[in-house]
Amino acid sequence: MADIKPYNEIIENVTLCFAKIAESGKKFESEDREYSVNVTVNKQTAKDFKKKFTKQPIKEFDNADYEAKFGIKVPYPEQDEQFVIKLSKGHIINGVESYNNKFRPQAYLVNQDSTLTCITTSRLIANGSVADVAYRVTTNKFGTFAHLEGVRITNLIEYRKSRNLLNPFGGDVSVIEEEDKSVSEARKNREEEETECVQSGDKGCDTNLELDDDIPF
Repeated sequence: MADIKPYNEIIENVTLCFAKIAESGKKFESEDREYSVNVTVNKQTAKDFKKKFTKQPIKEFDNADYEAKFGIKVPYPEQDEQFVIKLSKGHIINGVESYNNKFRPQAYLVNQDSTLTCITTSRLIANGSVADVAYRVTTNKFGTFAHLEGVRITNLIEYRKSRNLLNPFGGDVSVIEEEDKSVSEARKNREEEETECVQSGDKGCDTNLELDDDIPF
């Protein structure tokens, strides 16, 4: 087989699910890691992709199964089935990073003025986000393959922490604040100081918190 120079292709206006771009995820039943995203495409795009990339499977879901698995409405309600392509790029293989970090897949957000903001590690992409997806086409003796290069997001749904906490008081939890590392560090230092004081046998140790009288608990 003659060598074919790798080149890029783009699938436009598709729905993203289970994006692992900010951090790589483990490959199935392996310690190797990869960057990946599941891309929901229409039936014709799926047919064309399958014809070209015969070694890369396309998953088909009944509409109800799709909504149950991904937690979003079907992108193509006029179809009886939804077609999902997984695109990935290896990150760590046999414990070794496979390429310079600058070549990792990137995530870009389209701004109102059509410029792009790189959000690869600053924001998480939730299921249902809409984007154009670029992939690298390579051919070798095993076949032709598509490897994830990046996503250009036109409609970002940002992933947030779940609000489904075990709340004994009822009602919705509207905000979950991120951990304040300075407060956690101060708490840790105080606990260490109190432990040292007690262990030293100093009777002047005060291990009681000085709480504001207005706090009801």
